[in-house]
Amino acid sequence: MRWWSSFSYSLKSLFTRKQWDAQLAEEVRTHVEMATEANIAQGMSPREARFAALREFGNVVATQERTRDERGWVWLEQLCHDTGYAFRNLRKSPGFALVVIFTLTAGIGCNTACFSLLNSLLLRPLAYPNSDRIVFLAESPPGEISYDSNGASFARWQENDDLFEQLGGYHLRGTTLTGRDHPRPVHLTETTAGLFEIFSARLAQGRGFHRSEYQPGRGHVAVISHEFWQQQLGGDLDILGAQLVFDGVGHEVIGVLEPWAFPYDNAIFVPSDVLLNEAKRAPGSDYDMSTFALLNPDVDRGPAQTRLQSTRGAHPDSYLPEQRDWRDTIQSWRDASYGTYKPAFMMTALVVAAILLIACVNITNLALARNRARSGEIALRLALGASTSRIVRQLLTETMLLATLGGLLGAVTGVALFQGFTRWTNMDMLRFVETSLDYRVLLFATAATVLSGLVCGLLPALRCARPGINTHLKEGQQGVATGKRRRLQSGLVIAECACTVALLIMAVLLLRSLQNVAASDPGFTREGVLYFSLSAPAERTPDADSSARFTDEVIAQLHRIPGVAAAGATSAVPMSKVEYRTEAVRRITQDLDAVGLTVGIDSVSPGYFNTLQIPLLRGRPLTAADNQAAAPRAALVNSRLADLLFENEPALGSPIVWRGEQWEIVGIVGDTARYHLGHDPIPQLFVAQARLSLPMSYVLRAHVDPMSLIKSVRAAVEEAHPGLALTNLHRLSDRADGSMGLRRIFLSIFGLFACVGLALAAMGVFGLMTYTAAQRMREMGIRIALGATTRNIMNLILGDSLRLIGLGLLAGTVLAAVGSRLLQSQLYAINHFDPVSYLLAVATLAATGTLASLLPAWRAARADPIAVLRAE
Repeated sequence: MRWWSSFSYSLKSLFTRKQWDAQLAEEVRTHVEMATEANIAQGMSPREARFAALREFGNVVATQERTRDERGWVWLEQLCHDTGYAFRNLRKSPGFALVVIFTLTAGIGCNTACFSLLNSLLLRPLAYPNSDRIVFLAESPPGEISYDSNGASFARWQENDDLFEQLGGYHLRGTTLTGRDHPRPVHLTETTAGLFEIFSARLAQGRGFHRSEYQPGRGHVAVISHEFWQQQLGGDLDILGAQLVFDGVGHEVIGVLEPWAFPYDNAIFVPSDVLLNEAKRAPGSDYDMSTFALLNPDVDRGPAQTRLQSTRGAHPDSYLPEQRDWRDTIQSWRDASYGTYKPAFMMTALVVAAILLIACVNITNLALARNRARSGEIALRLALGASTSRIVRQLLTETMLLATLGGLLGAVTGVALFQGFTRWTNMDMLRFVETSLDYRVLLFATAATVLSGLVCGLLPALRCARPGINTHLKEGQQGVATGKRRRLQSGLVIAECACTVALLIMAVLLLRSLQNVAASDPGFTREGVLYFSLSAPAERTPDADSSARFTDEVIAQLHRIPGVAAAGATSAVPMSKVEYRTEAVRRITQDLDAVGLTVGIDSVSPGYFNTLQIPLLRGRPLTAADNQAAAPRAALVNSRLADLLFENEPALGSPIVWRGEQWEIVGIVGDTARYHLGHDPIPQLFVAQARLSLPMSYVLRAHVDPMSLIKSVRAAVEEAHPGLALTNLHRLSDRADGSMGLRRIFLSIFGLFACVGLALAAMGVFGLMTYTAAQRMREMGIRIALGATTRNIMNLILGDSLRLIGLGLLAGTVLAAVGSRLLQSQLYAINHFDPVSYLLAVATLAATGTLASLLPAWRAARADPIAVLRAE
């Protein structure tokens, strides 16, 4: 246990330093007195006896220092001394300290916020048990990643029970809740067995579904979410056993989920009979599903993917012939949710890393200038015997002290920025993303603080302690910085300006791209258009013909509303976040084994194109005669599909094959944006509703503000079909503007960081010019005494500043030309070499740098030569 005795001795000496020093002084005094008395006893005089005792004992101070070193933990004592000295020294320079702290706060704060985002989205497990084993299943066309599956594919995947611990899915359908106050639109989640088990969803009250309740006609029971129970049903304590009526069909509430038990906003769950319903399991079934699975612990996604594909090939009767080249895909839950955004996340990480780099360069430059101004102090300490390592440690302690303060403020700022970002983007609504803070964020902030302190302080400390004493004394006396000493600082300013202008160029490119997107033509009119959906029960539209009649009756009533110019219906309103169906289409002249072209399929009413003013390029539109089950199979295609499928051949009047049947192209319409403004058009096929019965959304174009017609629209729908509720009601223009949300968010983040970089660069130029002007005051005084004017002095200082800024702009332009290539996928109708963007960014930084140099130049030009030379 010797180590423990040594440790306890060292620890005790650390906290009883004054007592140890007093005891040591007393021991030295006693030893010298005893030696003195012995010398007196030998016949020496008291004075001679004391001098002899001291000579025999040796250097008292050196002996005390060696004795202190034996106590251990001396480095901590010295650190405490250095820290106290650093506090006193920085208190004399509050401006320098505040600039460094705020600079690090900005750099570390931005990086902590960005890391918190990446940590939540990419590093941490999702907020549900076994989230690393939860996967999303879909079937995808060749070369694409789809998120679609249906009853047929779900039934096929059921056979792989050795791959999945649980397999489950759900189908959403709109309906109307009646019998409580007033009719309200809701979405029923038709749920298969296993779905709740995948997400470990627990019930706060009641029970889940029995196996018998998944049989056709026996699933009139419901489990509701805790949020729906509280917000829509008022937290009714007698909810278990209560009846909820959906489109006239009662469902008994048998259970209430715990809060946030399910990762999505699904409110009402009912059993799905997909495995026993032949229509829902038919090839090409319209019974769309979102399918999840919990992989067995010993199964990896790669082998599971291969196994699913082989199973698909063994069941060709579970999909349409034109889907034979499709593949079954397995994606991790994380990738399926937001995996497409990873490039944007990584680009953001690079940007904030550049911000911290600019901050470190800025602080390093300021530290170099400040340490050079302290050359007289450093020379004196070296002359008194201080070692180079002692000087470096002292200067590094000052920087680390500032870095610690800046890191603390930066961590708090970063957490606040991240929490504000989650609220601004509604990211806290993603229940499966864990947005709370954890140890990783703390470790990152600590590492960023320590690394920043070392990077910012080590080089200035080494540069300051390296020259000899004479050099320090000469520079301290003259206060003139030689060109060699200023070369490093100038290089750092150039690097800072280069990084900043690169960020500015990319931010301007994104801004101009967003402007292009906002001004782009989506291919349809978006002003004055209202769209909505109806929760029509399946009993009212049992087949395609009745569904078409139902829609025609609603549209007829909408036309009677004063102010309505046109009305129509479609299965997928552009930019409404409704997925387009994708299926394969081929020319009649192609072989039966040929791979068809994957296209978007849309069911429309005859007046749909006129309502959205989608131009008819050739041929004729769909008419009421086409909207009959017995009518010839007529279809419209957009220009994109005509070009891809027929190339240089005429498309109008040509036959095509879809779902194994022959269709005639009777018209060609213009291309439209699909999910958001600036989205490249996809090949699309349009058929009448009587030919493809899908849930419809209604669109109307008005001469007035469409939102002012909501009451009239409700009345018209009630007149056509009483008891139905309107859902998903929006202006099309609002939805189009909202489709740019991700671009706006990305631009806002990029723009914020570019502004931070610009501010840091301005501070760097200002700090360097201020210290440079202060150290050249003797030179300025001599110049003024020899006749230099204020204008001459200002031009001299500004010339030095603009020369550095110009070199930084040149280097930054080259850097931006390389880095902006990474943004090309985020740009719309603009090249990453856009000269206007480059000129705007360069002009902004040049103007900012010039303004930052004006004050130091003006101060230097106002120097009093007599006062300056007298001080020398």
